[in-house]
Amino acid sequence: MQFPRIYIRHTSKHFDRSQTVQFLHRQRVLQLYRSLMRTLRYLPDEADRVYMAGWVREEFVKHKDEKDVEVLRMLMNRGHDQLIKFQRIVNLAK
Repeated sequence: MQFPRIYIRHTSKHFDRSQTVQFLHRQRVLQLYRSLMRTLRYLPDEADRVYMAGWVREEFVKHKDEKDVEVLRMLMNRGHDQLIKFQRIVNLAK
């Protein structure tokens, strides 16, 4: 007796390029947010920490639904500039 051949179709998850780009962008945004919040921990004044953390959170929430690539690029650049400024402030406060 001969058994019938069974063909197994190998399926793998294929992501669109747009899905991959969105995933990578989301990861970079989250990394920037975490870096900003970690840097703010080292501000010497409690009131400044609370104010700045609220401001950072508000900016990220305000722009969470942005789809325009140029605007997103500009926002990321502005966020990196703010991170550098915060790091300088923290270093001066030491």
